Amino acid sequence: MTPIFQIAKDVLLEARRNQIFWLSIVLNILFFILFTVASSSNEAFQGKIFLELGFTVLWFLHFCLAIFFSVESLYKDQESKSMYFYLVRNVSRLQYLLGKYLGFVLSITGSILISGAGFFACVYKMQGFEVKVMYGLLFLVIEMALTLAILMFLAKVFTKIITIFSFLFLFFLSNFIEYIEVVSEFPTLVKSLFLLLPNYKYFSYIDMIVHAKVMSMEYVYFISVYGLSLSIFYLILSSIQFEKKVL
Repeated sequence: MTPIFQIAKDVLLEARRNQIFWLSIVLNILFFILFTVASSSNEAFQGKIFLELGFTVLWFLHFCLAIFFSVESLYKDQESKSMYFYLVRNVSRLQYLLGKYLGFVLSITGSILISGAGFFACVYKMQGFEVKVMYGLLFLVIEMALTLAILMFLAKVFTKIITIFSFLFLFFLSNFIEYIEVVSEFPTLVKSLFLLLPNYKYFSYIDMIVHAKVMSMEYVYFISVYGLSLSIFYLILSSIQFEKKVL
C-alpha cells in the first residue's frame, strides 16, 4: 500500500502548489461573506435563499476544480512521462491509478472542508447551528469522488479536450435521464447501460438540505452506497483500460 499513499502524497503536494485551489477557496469565502452581508441588510436573502446560494457556489466551484485539476494532472503525467517515475519502480498500474485517485479525492475534500468551514461559520452567525450543512458537505464530497472516478476513466480513453467535453455531455445527459423512457423492447445491454450511467439527479441534494424539514437518513444511506458503488465501477473500468494501453 505504500506506493499508493506516496503517489497520493505527491498529488496533495501538487494541489498545494496549484494556485487554482487557493483561488477556489478565496472565491468561496468571498461569496459567503457577500451573502452574509446581503442577508444582514435584506431579509429576502436570509433563511433558505442564503443556504441555497451558498451551496450552489460551493458545488459549482468545486465541480470546476475537480474537472480541471484532475484532467490537467493526469495528462501532464502522460505528456511529461512522469508516470514512468513510478512504473519503473515496481509500482503497478493499478497502484498508480489508486494513488492518483486517492490524492484527487483528498485534495478536493480538503478544499471542501476549508471552504465549508467558512460557510458553516456564516450560517452559524445568521441562523445558528445547522446540522444539515454537515450533511450537505458530505454529499458534495461523495459527488466529487464519483466525478473524479469518471474523469479518470475517460482520461484513459480520450484526449484532454474530448475527455472534458464527453464528461460534460455525460453530466448534462444524466440530468435528463429521468425523461428517457426505457421500454421493454430495448435490448438488455441498452437497459444495463442506462443503469450504469451516473445519474447526477440523485445528487440534487439542495432540496433535501434547504427545503426539507427533516433529513432523511434513508437518503443519506442511499446516496453514500450509490456514489461508492459507481466510483468503484468506474475505477475498475479505468484499471482495465489502463492495463490494455501501450505506454
